Amino acid sequence: MVDLSEFYHVKSLQQKCDEYLSQNEYNAENIPLFFKELLKYFKSLPLFVKAIFAAIKNNHPNFVEFEIQLIRFENPFATEEKIFKKIFHWAEHQAIAKRDELNDENFNFNDAIKSEIAPFLPYIEFRKMKLCFLHTFVVKKGFIFSYDELSDILENSKGNFKVKITNENNQILSCILPRDSNSIKDIISLKFSQAVNGFPNNWLYWEETTFKYPSIPSQLKKRDDIEWYLVYYKDGRLGIRSPSLIDEDFYLIAEMSAETSAFELSEKCVIEVE
Repeated sequence: MVDLSEFYHVKSLQQKCDEYLSQNEYNAENIPLFFKELLKYFKSLPLFVKAIFAAIKNNHPNFVEFEIQLIRFENPFATEEKIFKKIFHWAEHQAIAKRDELNDENFNFNDAIKSEIAPFLPYIEFRKMKLCFLHTFVVKKGFIFSYDELSDILENSKGNFKVKITNENNQILSCILPRDSNSIKDIISLKFSQAVNGFPNNWLYWEETTFKYPSIPSQLKKRDDIEWYLVYYKDGRLGIRSPSLIDEDFYLIAEMSAETSAFELSEKCVIEVE
């Protein structure tokens, strides 16, 4: 019913589904199923979201993973840098509250922050962060990592490139590609190319150059909750498409996310590598 209400944009049915789902009982066994199946509809199900996250905090042993997804849901255009800052400041406040409660002169503030933030760290995608942020913010909070962990974070960051697509309104889509990606040189060659925008605004490709379609299948699996994918067309063109228009004739290069509140395709979209 939720699928139908979303597909046909029936507001009254969406509200009824939301009310019904919010009254269900959720436990450690059924929370992952409901969360996974309905994540893409969270914006239309505010009562359900409130109910399932209350249940997660009370019943699920690994609520941190869901909490991270909630942060990303509530901040859909937040960068990984902003998400990490948000979590770190939360951990600071938790440590301050614990220090004030214990009133212990031997209280180790850094250890308290580390204890609060540790469960979240495996879900932070440090490889997507800019190197300057890693050096100016993350490294300065190095007490929350072991030496090897911090070294790995910095090493991995050096191997990545940011791909950015910008339209005439300065709205931006971006993704991260590893330095050894064969697509990097293709994207660089398209810097001054003219884009072709498809009606109704759900696909786009750069037409002046074609490339060799990869012979090895993409390791990336299509997800319906991703708004845009960077892809190779079967004929070798490079472009972006929404998941609903992607089939076996397209090679998935990367998931793309908006850095601004909205993104609209146009023939003036420019693609570049930073």
